Amino acid sequence: MAGCQIRGLLCRLFIPKDWEAIRWRAFLGSLAPYADGFVIDPPFWDPVRCGPCLQPLDLEVMEKILGLLPADRPLLVRITGKDRQETASHLQRLDQKLKSTDQYDQVVWLDTPLAYHSNRGLPDVLHQLASLTRRPFALENDPDRVRPFKTWTSHVNLRTSVLKQLAENPRLIALIQHGSLRRSLNYAKAVVRRRDFCLLDGDEAGFLDYPSTTGVVSASSNVTAPVWAALLERKSLSARAENMDTYMEAMGILQECLRILPPHPTDTLAGMLHAMGYLTAAPVLSEEARSRLHRFLDHLPNACIHNC
Repeated sequence: MAGCQIRGLLCRLFIPKDWEAIRWRAFLGSLAPYADGFVIDPPFWDPVRCGPCLQPLDLEVMEKILGLLPADRPLLVRITGKDRQETASHLQRLDQKLKSTDQYDQVVWLDTPLAYHSNRGLPDVLHQLASLTRRPFALENDPDRVRPFKTWTSHVNLRTSVLKQLAENPRLIALIQHGSLRRSLNYAKAVVRRRDFCLLDGDEAGFLDYPSTTGVVSASSNVTAPVWAALLERKSLSARAENMDTYMEAMGILQECLRILPPHPTDTLAGMLHAMGYLTAAPVLSEEARSRLHRFLDHLPNACIHNC
């Protein structure tokens, strides 16, 4: 992948426990015109599990889903295991399976190494993984998903000095950052010599408030991709946008979506996708949650609604 092509709207693709419960052709058809890339991360959608570590069934599902995705944009594919060896094993399996596919040349391996390793020695971990594939890597710094695997004295964030060392490896091309704006700015300084390096925001609400990165990884875009794309097309989330009414409407839609997703974002998004005609089985939701999501969907622009 030449240069920095990971930017804009990266949709963290919704993956239900039963992957066949989605009408994939219609669902992906609704996202493809708007998403600049996809993040394939099954553990993210399992409310029972904590952390980013893959399980055997995840690998099988990922192999099937990846074959359905567009082959003309970045695909960030989760490889994180319970330890260094399992992560390498996941990488080797997926690399072998995908090597002959059209999508392979867009694959970027996504890892959250602090889930199974300390900051010390991470450049060596990356070097070892890079020796197993010709595709590049992205890391995700997500303290909330790492914390369950750490003692209270352990670091749950990448050290800025360690990121600076990691960025010396040209095979690392992106970082998804969750957390404070201050840390994001420190990370940006750490990779400043890498003009091709992409710093992505994993916190959608934070990105709307302070769009300080080259792109955003969005779970809500599974139902609001046209709104996100319209906002990002302006190249600035500035209040000086030409059409203030359109700008405020888009911001309001996205902020409202992010407000109604908690406390059960997977189930709420599943409820929306079912109401939109993509998910075949409806999740169990409270009456209040169902009412909220239907009120939200009623006010979505027509471009977001593709019932088939």
